[in-house]
Amino acid sequence: MSGQDMRLFVLWPQTHLIHVWQPVELGWCARLKSASWQYRFSSQGGSPSTLLLPSSEHQDTLPPAIYPTAELQQTCDTYYSYRLTVRYRRHGLHVASVSIEQMPHISLTLSLKVEPDLLHVLSVSSKLLSVPRQPLSLSWRLQPLTPRTLAYKLVDTQAIGGWLHSYSSFTLQSNFCAVPTPRSLGEVVVASIYFHVDGKKFEELTGELHLLNGTLSLTAGRETPTHVSLHPGKTNSSTYIFRYNHRTFYTTNENNSPISTDGPNTRTVFYQHKELSYLLSIEFVAFQWYKFNMYLYMNQKRTLFRSLAERDLEVHVFSSSRPSFLQSFTYLVWFIPVQHPMLQCEWTFHLQLFGTQKDRLLQNSTYTYNDHIRNATRFVRRSALPFDPEKYTGFVAKVNCTRSALTPALLRVRVNNYAAKTIEAPVACQKEACYIDTVWIQRPVLHTSILRQKRGTSFYLFVRLLVDCNIGISIKPLWRIYLVQDTTTIPDWSNPINSSLMYGIEMIRLTVPSFTLDYGLYLFYFTVAITPIRTTTVLRGSDKVYIQIESTDLVANIAGGTFRTVGFSDNWTLDGSASYDPDSQEGLKGITFTWYCTKEVSDYKNREVSPGKRCHPSQRDLKWLTPSGPVQVMQPESLPGNAIYYFRLVIQKDRRRSYADQTVDVQPGSPLLLDVACLENCGSTLIPTERFTLSGKCLNCRMNSQPVYYWSLFSENSTEISFDWSSRTSTGRYGAYLSIHALTFTKTAYRSYILRLKVTTWDGRSSIYRYAFKVNSPPRAGKCTINPHWGTAFLTKFVVQCSGFSDSNLPLTYKVIVASNVPKTTKITSVEENTFGTILYFGYQPKTPPSFLPVGVPSEKYALTLYVQVRDSLGAFTQVSLYVRVQNPVNSRPLAVVFHELLASVNGLSAPMTSYLQTGDYFSAGYLAYLAASVLNYIKAAPTLQLSKAQFRESLIKTALNISVESTMEINQVVASLSQVTEEADEVNIRSQDLAIRKLTEVTGVLKIQRSESHWSEEAEIQTSGILRCLSNILKAALLHRRNVNVSGVKQVFSIMENLTEIVFQGKVPGETETLMETKHWNITLKRDETWNIANAFSIRNTCRNCFYPSLKKGNYSGLPHDAVISTAVFEFDENPFPWLGYTSEIATMVLGFKMAETKANGDLLGIVPEGAEITIARKDKESSTFQLAMGPDKTQAYTTGGFSFEVNRNTKSIYIQILTKLKVTFKTSLEWLLASAISFVENVFLLSILKISFFSAMNTIRPKYCENITWLTQEEYSEIKLAKETMSADEMREVHLKLAKVRGTKQYKPLEADEIANMLKRAKIKVKAFIFTKSFISHLVFLTLLLNFAYSTENAKSFHYNQFIYNQFSLRLSSVDKLEHIYGWVKDLFLPLIHNDIQPTFLPESWSKIIGLPRMRQVRAKGTEKKCFHPHSFGNNFVISKSHCLHKYGTDIPEKGDYAGAWTKVANQSVSKDARSYGSLKMDAPKEAQPTGEFTCQLCSLTAPYTYYGQKPPNTRSIVLLEESYVMKDPFTPDKDKFLILGSHCSLCSRSVCVGTNGYFKISDDLYKVEMLKAPQ
Repeated sequence: MSGQDMRLFVLWPQTHLIHVWQPVELGWCARLKSASWQYRFSSQGGSPSTLLLPSSEHQDTLPPAIYPTAELQQTCDTYYSYRLTVRYRRHGLHVASVSIEQMPHISLTLSLKVEPDLLHVLSVSSKLLSVPRQPLSLSWRLQPLTPRTLAYKLVDTQAIGGWLHSYSSFTLQSNFCAVPTPRSLGEVVVASIYFHVDGKKFEELTGELHLLNGTLSLTAGRETPTHVSLHPGKTNSSTYIFRYNHRTFYTTNENNSPISTDGPNTRTVFYQHKELSYLLSIEFVAFQWYKFNMYLYMNQKRTLFRSLAERDLEVHVFSSSRPSFLQSFTYLVWFIPVQHPMLQCEWTFHLQLFGTQKDRLLQNSTYTYNDHIRNATRFVRRSALPFDPEKYTGFVAKVNCTRSALTPALLRVRVNNYAAKTIEAPVACQKEACYIDTVWIQRPVLHTSILRQKRGTSFYLFVRLLVDCNIGISIKPLWRIYLVQDTTTIPDWSNPINSSLMYGIEMIRLTVPSFTLDYGLYLFYFTVAITPIRTTTVLRGSDKVYIQIESTDLVANIAGGTFRTVGFSDNWTLDGSASYDPDSQEGLKGITFTWYCTKEVSDYKNREVSPGKRCHPSQRDLKWLTPSGPVQVMQPESLPGNAIYYFRLVIQKDRRRSYADQTVDVQPGSPLLLDVACLENCGSTLIPTERFTLSGKCLNCRMNSQPVYYWSLFSENSTEISFDWSSRTSTGRYGAYLSIHALTFTKTAYRSYILRLKVTTWDGRSSIYRYAFKVNSPPRAGKCTINPHWGTAFLTKFVVQCSGFSDSNLPLTYKVIVASNVPKTTKITSVEENTFGTILYFGYQPKTPPSFLPVGVPSEKYALTLYVQVRDSLGAFTQVSLYVRVQNPVNSRPLAVVFHELLASVNGLSAPMTSYLQTGDYFSAGYLAYLAASVLNYIKAAPTLQLSKAQFRESLIKTALNISVESTMEINQVVASLSQVTEEADEVNIRSQDLAIRKLTEVTGVLKIQRSESHWSEEAEIQTSGILRCLSNILKAALLHRRNVNVSGVKQVFSIMENLTEIVFQGKVPGETETLMETKHWNITLKRDETWNIANAFSIRNTCRNCFYPSLKKGNYSGLPHDAVISTAVFEFDENPFPWLGYTSEIATMVLGFKMAETKANGDLLGIVPEGAEITIARKDKESSTFQLAMGPDKTQAYTTGGFSFEVNRNTKSIYIQILTKLKVTFKTSLEWLLASAISFVENVFLLSILKISFFSAMNTIRPKYCENITWLTQEEYSEIKLAKETMSADEMREVHLKLAKVRGTKQYKPLEADEIANMLKRAKIKVKAFIFTKSFISHLVFLTLLLNFAYSTENAKSFHYNQFIYNQFSLRLSSVDKLEHIYGWVKDLFLPLIHNDIQPTFLPESWSKIIGLPRMRQVRAKGTEKKCFHPHSFGNNFVISKSHCLHKYGTDIPEKGDYAGAWTKVANQSVSKDARSYGSLKMDAPKEAQPTGEFTCQLCSLTAPYTYYGQKPPNTRSIVLLEESYVMKDPFTPDKDKFLILGSHCSLCSRSVCVGTNGYFKISDDLYKVEMLKAPQ
């Protein structure tokens, strides 16, 4: 504990002002700490008042800026630091102490002065006043006299008198000097005081108070008075609080006030006006009398009020120059700060002059502030003044010199009666023959001691030299200039700078040319030596001035002035090369140029570009596209016309910046020609229940820039209407096309509207087109009912009756639709409201005949929805929804009875269906089929049924075949009935599928024709949703049994699907949001855009699961017009819908297809192929879709083996496959590595280490050793130590001894002191911390390096570039291979040289093989021997060696090395069959089955199998020739007729028929020479 040292200090606030409840942060530091020590903090009145803190809870070193002093920071930097926060509830002097509990006791204390937030200034009390006869009126004023002095004056404007007052200790009562008397005799000054503050700047405040008949009025400045009634008649006490803030008074009235009052009938008012706070107390006595008390407080936040007694008077006293022989007097001069006129009269000065021995009084004078002398600095040398003379007032006293000696003088200064100061100032009266009166470097009157000059500007200095002498003199002036850091730095007087380039170094005028001095602070020191003639006396004088050589501002200049006008197609430049640096003679060297541009000049103030104010679309911020360089060349048409651009050039050099602005007005071109055409809903009046589509085109816009379109909607009186363009349109308002959703104008306030299209081009031209239209209001809504409200299907008849519908366009038609579940399972997003369902009634009567209804939804308590559409003669309709419950008849009646009634209603001569078909009532026939199918869907199959459900469904479909589809309603009835009939997939046989497809093909064709003629999209797309549901059901039924797939039906489904997309495409316009046709099993996404926007339209699809990003050829190479309309359909299937594709179970992704077509002027679609497309297909599961591919050197051959296969459409021009390579060590390689490691270990341990040890031991033995070379901690033993052979003389020995004696007397041989030990410990601690910091930094750096190396591995990048290289090498000329016969030339000329090349090996450098002809097969048999292998999951099998050594050894034949390349140059003409793979645009033909011709039997294993061909060229193949005549059979695992299996052949040795082998048989495909090995059946 003897070495313990502690320091206690205040961390915050760093000022001396501490308020009540303000957090005070205390800190202390200690040299030592111990786990058993505890620090006790205590401070009475503080919170906390006491606290125990273990010494181990020290904190890290505090920031240097937080310590009160730099010395304390240096001390505590090596100590243990502690800190805590305390608050004080009351003002006053508080003591905080910190002590150590353990002995010996150490305690530190700190005194803290806590000031209240409100500091009492003044208290005033009136005498007893009468309420009606003695009203009260007061006014006050707070006036700043100086930055640190405030004056306050309170005036009684009614002069009631009798005031009592008391003041605070830091205030002083004063009548002030320059204050006039009250304005009238009826005014009395109640209080007049002033006081000093340290802190923020105060402003002048005025206010008034009036109390008349119990009403108090308060006024702050010139604001409106606030009145409050004090109710003098009441006996309760009240409190009123007023706060003036932002020109608003806030008042509250509280009956239960926390402020104590003097009596039961006292009104207390607390009023705050900025820094002034008034507490007013009005006590009502008896009935008509009151007494007024006022307490004034000051808000002390950020302000420290100082007592006047603490103020130190600032007085500077100087003795004037010594008198000459011709004079007998001198001057005593003193200066004080300039005082405010209101305080000047309080200063008095009393000067006393004494004899040399101070034994007698020579002069006694008194001066006041009015005795000050103007320009008193002329009596003293200005260079000797330590203050700014302009801020001080001077006084001069003339002193008569009776003898040449120092005259003692006393100057007493008093301010009022609170401060005084006495200064002893001797006066020099020595008379000399010559003396220097003034040496002063002339400079302007500034408030700083440093002059500032520019480097590129010359300047001069002139010295005013006045010498009083009665004889001749010699003058030697000299200038010396020094470069200094600041005004407090003492320069090296012996080393001035080189001033050879300056003129007048030895003159009183010094000229400094431009560019002479570099930037910095210089001291110009002038000295003068004056020597009277024939004397040795030298009078010396000097003066100095500091001059800061500053950099001159850069000059930025843009040629052309601040405003210029250019044309849209003009070539023009922004030239800033006229900018320059006034401080440099090297032109533009070192100046950086940065150009900015905006359309809003205020953006330069905000330092960011406003939305929509960029000069160019590619501009990211305020910087121009090419911001650097002195000259910007602006190409023609590079900026939009008809706009004003604000360019700014900013130049910078070192830390200097300057800028110049130029406003550029780009003129527009010729006017635009617009044309707006109606595409849908183009009648004389708009049908609000249908889609409304317009097309706007600019006829004379440039093709290289796309114009900007902007649609607006106005009423008939040209008032713009707020319209939700995002939700009510599918195109938005910024495209050339506008498509407004149906039902948008059904409930509108106007009958007529105007659509305004504004088109603005890049060159600044703009034009407006107005399209006016009228809206046909739908019929006014009435009421519809259904009776009964519930019933049973096929048993209860329901009646729908409507009333109250009216319209001016008669007659009205009524249409009742029975809602189906199609809208819930099949969606077309472009349909506003899908009401698809079978039609119950259509006619002019508001009441329907009694009719059956289908079964309702069981999950919704058999609820059924009906839509009633009342349509006027123009086509607008009003829709009403009805709800009814229709039970399943099977629930209440026997199944057989219900089924029999269904059959009876459909089949038979007396069936209602037969009657409908015979009479041509196809409407009712379709509805009856829908009813029967709806009930059938809820009947379970049973053996007691008269007819199977599948047969019944087939009969219903046959009925639908006989229904005409000439009208839209007939189409609706057919589609609705088919959607119900095909609902159960397992009950729809192939015959039913084909019949339904045939009818749907007819329906789709008719619907397509009607859509082209009627131009109504909503109804056509509603019917399309029903057809999609039918196709989904049929496709599900066709693919239900994979072994018996209706291939023809699947192909026709796709054909119908393609026609449906064309129907929906007719209602779409470019730029419209994509339309999704969604079913349970697939999705179709439709997108229509113009050629120029294809890439952008698809790039914004960032939420797609299966993404399709096409790209077309650009420019004139695409063969498409710039505004050609491109329709794109993307098909997405969850499951594989193509049964003819092989390996269906191995497809791990969704199946994706697409079609792109150009829309011609007549509406036809012409298919196109994109230049490229990026396709992302989602996987079905989250498992990895990669596969293992083993590649490595064979044990017996010198080449590398490995392979894989894939299948693509033969029309594909290019593909990209990424191969992830990974080294896999083989068995042979593992043995080689093991052997190499063993040899290296033996060589290093038994050879190299022994040689190394022997060599270094020999070298250490040979080399001689000296004492100075032996380390202290060595373990070596030497047999002989040789000393250095050196001898010294006696003088040299004596000199060495003297040095040793001298060294022993130095401090190095004395014991260390405590401070030195502490410093050593401190340095050791610093070294340890530095080592820890360095080690941690290096460790983190290494860790980050490893982490970055792991995170940013180059393996993926290398793999990507390697695959890109493979793609570029192998895809050359592949785009020209569009026929099968072209593949051979490409393989021979490009593929084979890249794989096998004798002259320059490429991808297989060690290969000598060649392709010797057409694809051949070689039979390879493995010996049936057992091979020992590691356990499959063992460490050795998985990581040490590969599995290749476990495989059987195969026999080898001599490779055939003949060259058969000639067969590849020409291919015989052969017929190519059209199989399912050649099906384009989703149209495919069914294959024909091959018939077996015999039976093959293996004479070794007795394998038998039917074969269809024997020979070397199997049928239905194009270019496959077998090496031997073989038995071939049709591949039974695929419907493709060109795929076959090789069963066997005749042995070349014994001519017996043998099969391929027990390991498998070959499956050969003509498509891309795919040969696969399949496992033979057991």
